[in-house]
Amino acid sequence: MQVVVGRLGRPHGVKGEINVEVLTDKPEIRFAVGNKLKLEKKDEFITVKTLRIGNKKLLVNFVEITDRTQAEEYKGNYLTLELDESEIPQTGDEFYDEQLVGLTAINNSSTPLGVVVDIIHGTVQDLIVIKTIEGKEVLVPFVDEIVPEINLEQKHILITPPKGLFDDEAIEAR
Repeated sequence: MQVVVGRLGRPHGVKGEINVEVLTDKPEIRFAVGNKLKLEKKDEFITVKTLRIGNKKLLVNFVEITDRTQAEEYKGNYLTLELDESEIPQTGDEFYDEQLVGLTAINNSSTPLGVVVDIIHGTVQDLIVIKTIEGKEVLVPFVDEIVPEINLEQKHILITPPKGLFDDEAIEAR
């Protein structure tokens, strides 16, 4: 399974070093020197040359990126890695985005609300993107109160939405 492990940020210095936003639980393993990471939207791999830790981000040099100008061209790209099946969590409260995409979102009455099409990782909280039956996209806060259950076996995610999230009964601000 391909999993997202990081996002390339702005260049650091003039020799091609790049800030990498870590999106994995084991950055020291995923970004080990010599690892080849795939750029998510391209059919291109880049190889970790050096790695060091800076202000809550990784600073990485890649073999294929040799200067600041080149590093600027890669900014915003997500890095993926092929994960061994034995590393994929099957139980508990840990999931990879790829495990959730495609699951049917249902409410307490088991009525389908839509399908999970993406996960957005925010600085404060993550959001689940649900494409409704009507075709609109709804951003659902990925918190226990709203998403109390994820069932990979039955391929569904239980959503207990507040009023206004999936309907027009929004609570007016006063």
